[in-house]
Amino acid sequence: MVDIKNITKSRGEKELLCEVTYNVKKGGVHGIVGASRESVSALLDVICGATDADVGSVSVCGFDMSRDKKSAQRRLGYLSYPASFYEDMTAFEHLVFVGEAKSVPYDKLYKNIKSALELTELEPVAARLIKKLTASERKRLGIASAMLGNPDLIVLNEPQYDAEEIVALVKKLGNIKTVIIASSDISVIEKTCDDLLILSSGKPLIFGTLSDISARLAKNKVLRVTVKGREEAIVSKLRELESVTDCTVTGSEAGQVKLKLEYSADADIREAVFSLFAGAGMPILNMEEDRVGLSDIYLKLCEIEKAEKGGEQR
Repeated sequence: MVDIKNITKSRGEKELLCEVTYNVKKGGVHGIVGASRESVSALLDVICGATDADVGSVSVCGFDMSRDKKSAQRRLGYLSYPASFYEDMTAFEHLVFVGEAKSVPYDKLYKNIKSALELTELEPVAARLIKKLTASERKRLGIASAMLGNPDLIVLNEPQYDAEEIVALVKKLGNIKTVIIASSDISVIEKTCDDLLILSSGKPLIFGTLSDISARLAKNKVLRVTVKGREEAIVSKLRELESVTDCTVTGSEAGQVKLKLEYSADADIREAVFSLFAGAGMPILNMEEDRVGLSDIYLKLCEIEKAEKGGEQR
């Protein structure tokens, strides 16, 4: 369905994608996440032919984007971020406008619109002006727009409003179409996707089924600890524990420091952490054990890329 090989994409001097290879089979829901929205959007734009890769090849629905872009684009629907509308149109008028722009045959257009309205549960507000729609209704209208023309592939960029509602809709779409979804709401990804591509600084970090990724993540544990004391002294003390592979300060207020410690699932560092801080006169106020999850990876990527941007600005 989608076959991308070694693509690179830059904007000016900034490299958005670097040697990305990505394959999507027909059917189901396929997720993409990354700390940089620019990189994720750049990949979706390349998949949909909105922009061309600088290097590498892109094939969608069996058509090479560099040779037969129009044939490929006729077989896909794209919800961009942010979605844009003519506010003084009704939802129905907007779908007619989009359908005509996509050259959907007149004898199929209204049947196509009716089907899209039913699936997105927008029939009750079809005659309402877009400027009077709720955020969720506008997002679902964007998805309905992407469905026009009966595409084989639907690409959704940040359909994040009312997560549970969007989850149900994306699941329904995945049963009848091939769906690629990019979302910063990790709960949407976890509840809808069959597989996931994680980008880090524009490069593929992890790609696999959700079950495979979860199995890999299960090799590490997380200990969430709240300690009373000065942040600098607490973090410095933790360096004495070789078994801790990563330490993140998640909050610091009124002399209480919240920490997230990562370590191997084969170890149990709770007693060592307790002894370490007790000996230093730093009381532990709370301690909870957890597993590393997708949200932990996403947050870590955000921290890394934020630090990188800070370094570039200096």
